[in-house]
Amino acid sequence: MRHLRGSLGTATVALILGMMTGCGESPPSVDSSNAEATVKGVVKIGGVPATEGEIAFDPTNFKRPNEKIRTAPIGKDGTYSIKTLTGENVIRLGGAITKKNSALEYSKKAMMVNSGENTFDFEVGTDAKK
Repeated sequence: MRHLRGSLGTATVALILGMMTGCGESPPSVDSSNAEATVKGVVKIGGVPATEGEIAFDPTNFKRPNEKIRTAPIGKDGTYSIKTLTGENVIRLGGAITKKNSALEYSKKAMMVNSGENTFDFEVGTDAKK
């Protein structure tokens, strides 16, 4: 009986340690650098290029919690160009376009920004056009 209790205790400790370490999985990689990259693209609402407003890229994460959100104006043809930090960025719309259609404030997308020049078209479906 003593041998059984020892084995059961060892198995329990192993199970708890396995749960705490995530069963050997590594956490996802998070960029902590201050390297900038350029992102260009087109903002479309219901398939039509936006003509106003701004696009915002948020590069913050737990390794760089105090980074500033970068914004760029959306041109009359829907295009934009912005410099932001490499790594994952959360992208949202703002400015005049969201004042006219408040539902657009809740549209957000994530993008992995790589060094160099990137292209990202921000498209929102026809339901947000109304």
